Amino acid sequence: MFLFTNKFFKYSYFFSALLPLNILLFLWFYLVEETNRNSLIIFIEWYFIISILVGIVALICLIRQLNGLNLIIKHQGKEDVFIKNKYNVGVRDFLISTFLPILSSFSFKDNIIAAFIMVLLFQASLLIFYLKSSDFMPNIILMMIGYNIFEGTIKNKKVYCISKKAKMGTLIEKKVQAVKIGDSTEKGNVYWIVGE
Repeated sequence: MFLFTNKFFKYSYFFSALLPLNILLFLWFYLVEETNRNSLIIFIEWYFIISILVGIVALICLIRQLNGLNLIIKHQGKEDVFIKNKYNVGVRDFLISTFLPILSSFSFKDNIIAAFIMVLLFQASLLIFYLKSSDFMPNIILMMIGYNIFEGTIKNKKVYCISKKAKMGTLIEKKVQAVKIGDSTEKGNVYWIVGE
């Protein structure tokens, strides 16, 4: 997903991206299974509660990492990035390919154990896929709190640029200065836009 960023950044991004899905699953499960309370149902509810807490902590860590990038600007060189007319891409596809199958395919009412195992396998498969592919995974929570992810290019190489509270019209189809997120010696594909 993001080349040469540290694992902490990747995992923080991934688990915070799953936060809305886990909240929906918890609410859906809680509303569907509200009458029958046994140890299995309580275990599954606690799993979703812990997943939500992990997502919240991951979001806080991700925001701290992103905001901390302003401190390394003086020590790391800036690069000129041309911002394309694409930003926050893939949200519709992410919702259709992730949220919809989980919420419509697995029936907790009919077979709670099978549905719960399928949700676990689905999320584990998503993690493996996004960590080992070049596909971009949108983070709806980041977008809701004012962060935007733009597609850009550096010397005809596709990169992703993250910015906080940027006005779309001020960055689209323009060159901006950005600092690389992750190992500065490698050719990564994730940048933090500076000097807004």
